[in-house]
Amino acid sequence: MKKRKLGRSNLEVSAIGLGCMGLSYAYGPVVNKSEGISLVRAAAEQGVTLFDTAESYGPFTNEELVGEALEPVRAQVMIATKFGFDIDADGKRHGLNSRPEHIEQVAEASLKRLSTDVIDLFYQHRVDPNVPIEDVAGAVKELIKQGKVRCVGLSEASAQTIRRAHAVQPITAVQSEYSLWTRDPEPEVLPTCEELGIGFVPWSPLGQGFLTGNINGKTTFDSSDMRANFPRFTPEARKANLAFVELLGEIAKRKNATPAQIAIAWLLAQRPWIVPIPGHNQTPPPERKLRSGCYRAYRRRSARDQERCFEDRCTRRSPSRAGSITCRTADRYPRHSLVGNEGLDRARKEFVMQKRNLGKSNLEVSAIGLGCMGMSFGYGPPKEKQEMISLIWKAVELGVTFFDTAEVYGPFTNEELVGDALRPFRKDVVIATKFGFKIENGKQAGLDSRPEHIKEVAEASLKRLKTGVIDLFYQHRVDPNVPIEDVAGAVKDLIQQGKVKHFGLSEAGVQTIRRAHAVQHVTALQSEYSLWWREPEAKIIPTLEGLGIGFVPFSPLGKGFLTGAINEGTKFDKTDFRNIVPRFTEENRKANQALVDVVGKFATQKKVTPAQIALAWLLAQKPWVVPIPGTTKQHRLEENIGAAAVELMPEDLRQIENAASKIPVQGARYPEELQKLVGR
Repeated sequence: MKKRKLGRSNLEVSAIGLGCMGLSYAYGPVVNKSEGISLVRAAAEQGVTLFDTAESYGPFTNEELVGEALEPVRAQVMIATKFGFDIDADGKRHGLNSRPEHIEQVAEASLKRLSTDVIDLFYQHRVDPNVPIEDVAGAVKELIKQGKVRCVGLSEASAQTIRRAHAVQPITAVQSEYSLWTRDPEPEVLPTCEELGIGFVPWSPLGQGFLTGNINGKTTFDSSDMRANFPRFTPEARKANLAFVELLGEIAKRKNATPAQIAIAWLLAQRPWIVPIPGHNQTPPPERKLRSGCYRAYRRRSARDQERCFEDRCTRRSPSRAGSITCRTADRYPRHSLVGNEGLDRARKEFVMQKRNLGKSNLEVSAIGLGCMGMSFGYGPPKEKQEMISLIWKAVELGVTFFDTAEVYGPFTNEELVGDALRPFRKDVVIATKFGFKIENGKQAGLDSRPEHIKEVAEASLKRLKTGVIDLFYQHRVDPNVPIEDVAGAVKDLIQQGKVKHFGLSEAGVQTIRRAHAVQHVTALQSEYSLWWREPEAKIIPTLEGLGIGFVPFSPLGKGFLTGAINEGTKFDKTDFRNIVPRFTEENRKANQALVDVVGKFATQKKVTPAQIALAWLLAQKPWVVPIPGTTKQHRLEENIGAAAVELMPEDLRQIENAASKIPVQGARYPEELQKLVGR
């Protein structure tokens, strides 16, 4: 989860917060308290640090729920609450009340209900016309001096009120309704916030749920749901406004996202100091909404460009234009129209991760996957788990759906990492893992592909991966002591039991592939393949093509060498296995630099990186080749994924082939004892 600062303040929060009102108030029956607490805590675990509540939600009960839920993580989160209503002991409202003495009373009561010593952000819920805003700001200023409040905010205030309050006490944030169908803040409030350095917190960023696509003209609301009384939510208005949601759905489909994610991502792209707070009152927690926090399609665009994308179809200037789709409004809501096709066309041209089928199977994955081994094993010390979970989440956000691990990586810890990271997105991704080694006391102790062992490994991997099924189960290395037919039969049994979906092999020879395939369809072969290891081209690739088997190259960047970041002077950590690889001796690295120079030359011509050329070259070999580069760094992840957008023409491929064929690569790819395990 990315962080944002609210304006020029020092209040840093998650890019998306959680509006907690609906857990206790206004959107139907009150949520069971324990479920509400679980949801709030789950949001915190996923990186949310801004939680919004108010004394009037319930009243009082929502603050109590939020306080109890966040007490264990209080030091890591920001709690925003509100004052401004006159609420009696029976919980009934009696209008507005922002008298200074009442503000102080509310602050004391909220501190107790929230089980905290300080309120991070204290909003005036609605402007009280009977109390000068200067007096309100002054009262909160006193609370800040006393250490009971950190920052002051306003809700649904006008530009003039914001300026007057800000002159007394700097306003940290303004909270108002703002979304693709409620855009009143744009003419005056947003420019005022930008000028004064004030953050903006949109509530109802999904149009009270309408922009999710889950509400239509036939939806019925509970009698306690406030939407039942809103003019915009009459059956007629909802039916008329569905055209707006359909537009979001079109763009969402192109982005492999949901309408809700597009709506929130649009908000995030408006200003870097905007932090929407979508609400949610159902368990499990709203993982898919949270994934909008760094939604790539809009994050990378200029404010002007992203604005055009929707303004071309969502303009308020031409509601009567022929062919427009009018969003009906009511009361405070502005009028919008969706016109033309230019914005949608531009959205279609945005980079979207391509999909590929592994051979003739029905297993569709992203054109580039992510090899996760190096996060826990093989390339130096294991990396910090939370950092790697964040990296995997980033990969998902960028369109990666194919993740590779194995029980032997760690051992075991890499599967646990991948399982924890992908659990929120499990239905949207494909996980590949492997069996085939005997592991004793945390160390490899030879090969073991006995059928009974395969089934034991499957059960253990399912638990570590926190899943009900393994999408692709590879034999990691061919075991000469177990007929491959027995191995294929064991996996076939697991497929029939619903524990495995697809069978794969790794570093297997042609005859082994054919024999296994005769027992159980082999979906994919995983072997090393790159511009500096091309042995599979002679026999393996033709065999795969003939049998309709996909090919998954590991080490597609030559264990990092083809990136250009490694040279003869590079020193590896003592735990990095490249120390024992003949190809990575200082002399061989120096000799092999010529190949990197060739790749670098083409990268310069294409205005991309050497890594992107190396990956694009692989993608151009066959439409069923899916490389799985590994990394532990976000900028490398983004670089690798960007290779999917690099198009190499036939002439480019011919030139690369001619240049690379003249350079003999020096050094074996494995030490002798490991080389014996491949190609069987």
